[in-house]
Amino acid sequence: IGYIKGLQKDNENKIQMEDILLKVTKEYNFPILKCNDFGHFNVNTVIPIGAKVRIKTSDLRIEILERSLK
Repeated sequence: IGYIKGLQKDNENKIQMEDILLKVTKEYNFPILKCNDFGHFNVNTVIPIGAKVRIKTSDLRIEILERSLK
């Protein structure tokens, strides 16, 4: 999940994106990745779709394991 203007921690008076995600996925057991450098209204990081990755929750890292562009 990327940056969503209006649902970020910079406005504590509104519901937060993290709260919405936790509510609608509470019955599931899968990881959700939140990256504020991805989305609209900010400088973006490329996040490849369909590439194999390794998620290291112990140090909050994502490692891309294969090339996604040819």
